[in-house]
Amino acid sequence: MTTLINVTITKTLYHLIGIIVIVIFILLLLINNGATVAEGNRKNLNMHDLIQNLADKNYSMYFAFVTPYAEEKGWVVPDDIKTDGRIVGQIQIREIGEDHVCINMIGDGIVDVHCIPFSNIASINYSAPDTSDK
Repeated sequence: MTTLINVTITKTLYHLIGIIVIVIFILLLLINNGATVAEGNRKNLNMHDLIQNLADKNYSMYFAFVTPYAEEKGWVVPDDIKTDGRIVGQIQIREIGEDHVCINMIGDGIVDVHCIPFSNIASINYSAPDTSDK
């Protein structure tokens, strides 16, 4: 009788271990597939698409530069250029390339074009346009 109980316990234990191994294997597969999907989505997002999408929605963007450009740490686009509280020009996106963004600085009948490589953009902060009545 003792042998029969030992055999039953041993079989139950092996079944339980087998189920645990299968559950762990399934969990590992799910975790790996999730990482692959997330990595694939990240590859589909690129700087060009992000800037284009924000520009299409008329979002205000702040480009923070890795290395200051034209003596600035960053630019807000679109934005007004002000002197003594008066608007004297505008900053606008001119072109979004595969590896750069070009900005127009328009003022006093002069258009300065600055092209910034994506490698010099540390971050982009953005906000939706203000749609409230003022």
